Amino acid sequence: MVPLRRSDEQALLINEASILSRWREHLKALFSAERIFYYSAILRIPHQPIKSELDEPPFVYFPGEVIIILYKNEGEKLNCSNYTEIILLSIKEKIFARNFLKRLVTSIAVGHHPESRQT
Repeated sequence: MVPLRRSDEQALLINEASILSRWREHLKALFSAERIFYYSAILRIPHQPIKSELDEPPFVYFPGEVIIILYKNEGEKLNCSNYTEIILLSIKEKIFARNFLKRLVTSIAVGHHPESRQT
């Protein structure tokens, strides 16, 4: 395993348990970070008719989910933020995710992109 710096950037972690613990800490902070948005930006989004097919949140559970962490080839290898995360899914999970994303993007894109408008 590649050594990593602690979150305080002072000490270098070299044993496997502490490196895995640091990755766990980094990913938890990354995925649970509070996102800041501005109300004025939301008001600039054009209003769309209500789409009842998007009312119910999908129930998605991927039991075979694996997260692979790859170095971005920029910055120090010792810093967690110089890596990107990729989620590996099975074939059926990829098909489901791709179809879900396609339906979602299509429903949102209508009227927002010139290519999606009917002439």
